[in-house]
Amino acid sequence: MKRGANMKKTILTGASFLMFAFAMPAMSWNPNVSSQEVPNFEAALPLTAEAEVELESTVVKESAEDSYEKYVNEIYDAADLRRAGLKKDIFKRAIVGYHNLKLAGQVSPYKSVLSIVDFNKSGKNKRFWTIDLKAKKLVFNSLVAHGQGSGGDKPFAFSNKPNSHQSSLGFYVTDKTYYGVHGLALRLDGVDKGFNTNARNRAIVVHGADYVSKDFIKANGYLGRSFGCPVLPSDLTPKVINVIKEKTVLYIEGPESKYTSVYLNRDKAIAHYASQTESLQASL
Repeated sequence: MKRGANMKKTILTGASFLMFAFAMPAMSWNPNVSSQEVPNFEAALPLTAEAEVELESTVVKESAEDSYEKYVNEIYDAADLRRAGLKKDIFKRAIVGYHNLKLAGQVSPYKSVLSIVDFNKSGKNKRFWTIDLKAKKLVFNSLVAHGQGSGGDKPFAFSNKPNSHQSSLGFYVTDKTYYGVHGLALRLDGVDKGFNTNARNRAIVVHGADYVSKDFIKANGYLGRSFGCPVLPSDLTPKVINVIKEKTVLYIEGPESKYTSVYLNRDKAIAHYASQTESLQASL
């Protein structure tokens, strides 16, 4: 008798739950009842295994993004790049490319040097920066010339074609040095297909010249221009080259809306930074 009563009680309880569950969608909303008076049944339900994995993945991704943003902002602020005239959005793009080139194994694993050129600026302004990312320090900030085929004081046209005498935008990897007609020079390899991959054939290199100086600007009213090379002041060039040579990143930006690069994948850059951080922490 007792067993039958228990079974009846179980059946009635189950039936009551089903009736309540099916009745819930039909319940009308009473605007006079506060949200605190309505029980949150969904919050009490346990997550499925798939939902737990998805939630954990979202938390990890957000944490990696936050950590990466903090890392980028710390370098930008510590190196005082705003005062040096480098826009944060350009720095962010450059550092994304830096990490993706590291991930691709195209740059030295032992160097943390990133150089940036902003051809949105006038040639009369310092628009070249070299940053030591590990030390969070600005190493060089200098004048730099653009190609004579790209425009006057501010470049507006860019090309990957030989004999265009125009500058080429995008990411470059520095190579070895040599001595040419301008003295010590540094070979560059463009890695953005369609934008700068003819750098070797065009002899686009970092070198120095006397037409890149304040004196030249004062005498002529503008900075001298090259055949497409990013040219630096003669007295500074050897110092810069010795720091950035042999597999470091150079990023050149300018007013060109069509420019794209596979190395501007931010998610991959964040993943690379996170993996490097984890490896460093594991080694401590």
